Amino acid sequence: MKSNAFFIILISIVLLGCSGDPYDKYVGYWQKKDVKHYEVLQINKDGETYLMNDNIFRETDAFGRKKNATVLKKSEGQFSVENGFGSIVLGLSEDGNTLHAASHTFVKISEGEISSILEKIAREKKDKEKNKTLCDALSSEYKEATAMLSQTDMGYKERNEKRKALNEATKEKSKAIPGCRPGSFW
Repeated sequence: MKSNAFFIILISIVLLGCSGDPYDKYVGYWQKKDVKHYEVLQINKDGETYLMNDNIFRETDAFGRKKNATVLKKSEGQFSVENGFGSIVLGLSEDGNTLHAASHTFVKISEGEISSILEKIAREKKDKEKNKTLCDALSSEYKEATAMLSQTDMGYKERNEKRKALNEATKEKSKAIPGCRPGSFW
């Protein structure tokens, strides 16, 4: 009899362990695939409620308002989310590592990968600011040079040739600065 009771308890523990909440597989960080900017959504559990932050790197929505987490709706082992036009079903792959939402695909990432992404974002922001400073300096240099050309006593043809050479030289210099578009300052 003792062995039967032990066996029943063992089976009960195994069955309870296997019957976990299917929605818990959604909890975590999900990075959007095939995008040039960083977009990571987070799904977490608060009591019995599941919440989604659609991009952890943004504090405001598309209208500049402070974002709030979205409550996810449970339905037959999947989540759905309202987007103002209807519901979008969040489908999870069999292995639990890929999330599908409409035409978007997300891959599950670890919390450690978030730190790496934040470092990349900070580096890219710093590089962008540096490149803007270089581009602004090139623009100022160009404007000064064209102002000097206008004040010289040379003839129209010679001034025009020098202006063309200045334009070409400035275009070449701007190519070495990422994000500095030729013609953006003349």
